[in-house]
Amino acid sequence: MSDQLQFGDPGVQTSAGARGTEGTKASSVPALVEFEREGAKWRCARFDLLAAEFELTPGDLPAFTEAAQVTERGWLLARRLFGIQPMVPPLGTPIEDLRPWSRVELQDSLGLTRNQLAQELGAVRGSWRALRPRTEPAAPEAPPPKPGGLFSEDELLERHGLVVKFGSSAERTWFCQRVRDYEKILAEKFATVLARNALLTELRIYQLDTLLNDTEKCKPGDKSWHENLKVRQTMAEQYQKLLDQIKTLCPWAGAIAGKYAFAGAIADITKGIQAYKSRGDTALIDGMCMLTEVLVDCRVSVQAPEPPYRADIRVFVAEAKAHLWDYTWQSKLELPALRHVQAGWKQGFLAAAEADGKKLPDLAAEGPDSEHDDLPDLTRLAPAQPMTKETNDKK
Repeated sequence: MSDQLQFGDPGVQTSAGARGTEGTKASSVPALVEFEREGAKWRCARFDLLAAEFELTPGDLPAFTEAAQVTERGWLLARRLFGIQPMVPPLGTPIEDLRPWSRVELQDSLGLTRNQLAQELGAVRGSWRALRPRTEPAAPEAPPPKPGGLFSEDELLERHGLVVKFGSSAERTWFCQRVRDYEKILAEKFATVLARNALLTELRIYQLDTLLNDTEKCKPGDKSWHENLKVRQTMAEQYQKLLDQIKTLCPWAGAIAGKYAFAGAIADITKGIQAYKSRGDTALIDGMCMLTEVLVDCRVSVQAPEPPYRADIRVFVAEAKAHLWDYTWQSKLELPALRHVQAGWKQGFLAAAEADGKKLPDLAAEGPDSEHDDLPDLTRLAPAQPMTKETNDKK
């Protein structure tokens, strides 16, 4: 028998599918229900199926219509699957929206599997549950269903009304982390529905990406691959629109997202600095030069008996660095004092070299006495390990 509706008395007519599957229980729920919304007459051609899916009463239809219209995708599913439309459709209404669709038709049209359609209807259900307490404050909310499947009992998801079936532990871990990222937005009264739908849409995109990259289940170039890719592009557009709406209601949401990214960037910068600073050949031992540079500046020979190292410049630079953030700073070191520093350092260096008794190399001669000593290979030093409580206690 065809699944088409027979229109007539709203209190008597039911769909053929409902009569065939639900029996006496379905007959007590009208298939065709008329209601008013914003001063206009509307109707729901498959209210019996809608009531069974979302636990509605005819008086809930105006509020449910508002909840379903939170996202274009949810509204498309609701109006086609349950035949929700104005009694007088506006001009330009697609002919496809003038009749109710079967689930099989809707799945084939959107390229969805049965489970995928159920998940997208779950997003509409989430919108409805978020709105229903405001329209019926006295009515106790029924506990959310607990479907079978991997990890559906997660307390974090249940706290936010996200009842989801996962295909793997990796998918669950990823989604739970995204929920934690959204928790501040989920706590906002006027952004809860949008945040929940954004999360479910992002999960659907994640699942589609996984499917599109699985060449065994979805071969690139096949019809199903192109259909899933089209659905993925559509959902990406819807996800961006949801984010834009969230940012409108919660302008600080972008700052929260940026905080996580910035924290990660700071952590990476810190690790990079630690890796650089812990190397044996990068430390500025005098605040200006690395050890190999200092050793080269302290070399002397028969041709250049005085070291080129400038202790006075190092002292001046050290003073400047100490007052780096003081824009009014002026050096207190006068030129004669710096000259004394340099002269004293040079005299001390030459006295120490003389006491050591080492012969100065003659760079113009031949043989081993014509070369400077080799510089130490600082790159062979073991890099420092990340600081832990154990290593800190040892220090």
